[in-house]
Amino acid sequence: MANYRNARNFGNGKTLSAFTVRNLSRQTSTLANRGDALALKVQSALKDLGRHLRERFGIRYLEKVEIHHLESWAESLQGRLVEGEFSRSTTSSYISAVNTLFATHDRSDLNLSAKAFGIERGTKFSNLNLANTPDSQEAFKSFCQARFNQTGDVRYQALKHSVTIQAEAGLRFRESTQIKIAGKNLSGNRLHLVKGDGVKNGQPRSFEPNRMEGLRSAKAFVHENRSVFGKGSLIPVEATYREYKAWAYDQVEAFRKVSPEHASYHFHGNRHDFAHREYSKAWKQKTGVAIQAPVISGAYGKDHIRNVTESTKLDANKAAEINKAINLEVAEKLGHHRVESSYSYCGK
Repeated sequence: MANYRNARNFGNGKTLSAFTVRNLSRQTSTLANRGDALALKVQSALKDLGRHLRERFGIRYLEKVEIHHLESWAESLQGRLVEGEFSRSTTSSYISAVNTLFATHDRSDLNLSAKAFGIERGTKFSNLNLANTPDSQEAFKSFCQARFNQTGDVRYQALKHSVTIQAEAGLRFRESTQIKIAGKNLSGNRLHLVKGDGVKNGQPRSFEPNRMEGLRSAKAFVHENRSVFGKGSLIPVEATYREYKAWAYDQVEAFRKVSPEHASYHFHGNRHDFAHREYSKAWKQKTGVAIQAPVISGAYGKDHIRNVTESTKLDANKAAEINKAINLEVAEKLGHHRVESSYSYCGK
């Protein structure tokens, strides 16, 4: 097998341009003794991977890639699967294609398991608990506070506020940073998100967060530091969203390195935690009993409904009906409109 490790992108170009991606995809197909179908799969996957490597790590050629870079990409696929942007066939195909690419270029050490990230083909819902634990959430906020104390960089305090409202209001990372928090009326118990707040597809939503304290604290922080956060959001006025996002994700990488016990921490895990708490709270409001989400209890399908009937004394049909209604409520708070979206967070 040819060894291309001494040339950028295995001898196909200095950067992962469209031309390089196309040639590298064809080369992979040839080395694997496969046809055009594999080349097209590799091309699609590599285009997505290349964008992630460039935006997150500033990497433009594959010889610099290490396994943690690929794991970061797999986490992004995981998040987009949960958000309904990708199907399982797409995420599984991407992982398989990239594994083949590296294997055919003498880099079998760079191998990912789609199943390990809950993005494999063949199952509609992974039923994995992807929530950040309370300990990991507090540890990351402590990390941000320590870095602020060391550097005086207020971005660390802004990021601390962002992760807090991700968990308390279930906001996506984009929403938690772009929300025009300075202008929000937070006197009541509802949060109104509009197009300028970074909502997906510009779709507004209004709902009751799990808590309001984090949002109010973030608003006060932006007002106190208006010279830095002049746009009214938690992104410094001199930074673009892409620049701030890259910086924020770099902090997660740094946190994971100094706190290996929290190596699974990721921003989207705060949103999962919100979904789990909202699920349990809704059951408490409707029946007087706080039912855990399936991914927490470990009981799925009929076993979950059986547990519900035993705890609430409802009959199975009524329990299933309420369960579906609660999952739809949770999905809508997350900015989705299908009950299946909640199953991706809470389990089914």
